Amino acid sequence: MQKKEYVAVLTPKPGSESQRKNIDRIIVRDYLKLIEIGAFQSEFKVKQRVSFNVSLEVKPQSFPLHDNVDCVLSYDNIIDIINEEVKGGRVDLLETLAEHVALSCLGLEGVLEATVRIEKPVSYTHLRAHE
Repeated sequence: MQKKEYVAVLTPKPGSESQRKNIDRIIVRDYLKLIEIGAFQSEFKVKQRVSFNVSLEVKPQSFPLHDNVDCVLSYDNIIDIINEEVKGGRVDLLETLAEHVALSCLGLEGVLEATVRIEKPVSYTHLRAHE
């Protein structure tokens, strides 16, 4: 089984380089969704398994630590963004979906960098059909 994947790394916020020595990371690994995606006619109206891996570099909090999920940026925020993006309508390319997720993550307060890797398995039958 081969995988087709795309990675988007976006770092548009100025000043992030100087803060790299003191950053936190929030990571979501192997979050699976069944979604309709793909540019080929054979992929229309077919849900495919897609794996999301997202890593956010965030500024450390300058206020006291909280043990309340409502007061901090957490992996739930990333999962909410992924769910919203896949609900937002069908896209043809993994690249487009990865960029949408990365841009939405960059909109979260304190996020300096977003790395998004999306994978979907490609079956041998699918590869042969498009040679």
